[in-house]
This record gives sequence, C-alpha cells and structure tokens, in this order.
Amino acid sequence: MKQNIRDQFIALVGANNAVTQASDIAPYLREWRDQFTGKSSLVLKPSSTAEVSQILALATSTKTPIVPQGGHTGLVGGGMPDMSGNAVILSTARLNNIRNIDIAGNTITVDAGCILQNIQTAADKRWPAFSIVPRQPRHLPNRRKLIGKCRRHWRARLRGGARSGARPRSRFTNG
Repeated sequence: MKQNIRDQFIALVGANNAVTQASDIAPYLREWRDQFTGKSSLVLKPSSTAEVSQILALATSTKTPIVPQGGHTGLVGGGMPDMSGNAVILSTARLNNIRNIDIAGNTITVDAGCILQNIQTAADKRWPAFSIVPRQPRHLPNRRKLIGKCRRHWRARLRGGARSGARPRSRFTNG
C-alpha cells in the first residue's frame, strides 16, 4: 500500500486508533485455530459508524480491500486478509455500545463489536428473561450427560468404531 493512502486511512481514525507496528498487527493476522493466516500493514479501529463510512468511502476511491474483523472467533477464515498485504483490517473492537434494549419489542440494538457477555449482562439488569444462548428447558436430559454422549458417539465414529485406527466397514463387499 502506498504511504500517502495509508496516511489518509490513519487520519480518519487518528494515530492512536491505527495499528501500524508489525508485532502489534500479528494477532490480527492469525486465526485462533491456526488454520488461516494473512498479511496486512494496517489495522484501523473506528469508534463510530461515521468513521466506518469514511473508511469505506476512501477504500472505494482507492480500490483498497477492507477486511472487517469482529470477535475473531469465526471458523471459515472470513476475517483474515489475503496474502497480498494490500488489505486493511477494520477491527470492530471499539464499536461496542449497547444502543437500546426494547423489552416491548423483544429486541436489543447493539454495535458490531459488542461482546456477547456484555450484552447478556446489560440485558439481565433490565430484562431477566432475555438470553442470547437459550437456557436449557426442564424436560431435556442433563446437559452434561447429553454432551458427553455426543462426544463419545463422534469419537467412536471418527476412529472408525471401537478399535483405534480401524476403518469403517462397508455394507457392500466384493464376493
């Protein structure tokens, strides 16, 4: 990326909200399972939708790829820049406001970078019945037993049966 374009991006969010050092950018370039990596020389941390809009307008005019990155917990590598090094990472870490809790409308309006635990805590204060993760109904079996049963089942399936290293048998044979 050309230095003048990079400086324009940094000016939009301020130098304190732009990550430019390679050692500080490194955590943004590796997915949490170490399955995907990427390259970038700039991470921007906007604090408002207006700043995001300005960043995207500049990116459009300069044809700079933008990679939004939220909680960095995805499983498909969508938050990783490509290996060209031309992309700018747009971190939603500072976009963390809870804007409205509407009990009557059964909605909560939050910014893109809100942490789920913070949303749940805020909702619990005004709306105890709200849950991001559905609570376990009484009629279901014990959750630990259910999860353990699923894990044992899939471990056996992945191993190919009870014998370690065995391959699954086919119902169809030659002869």
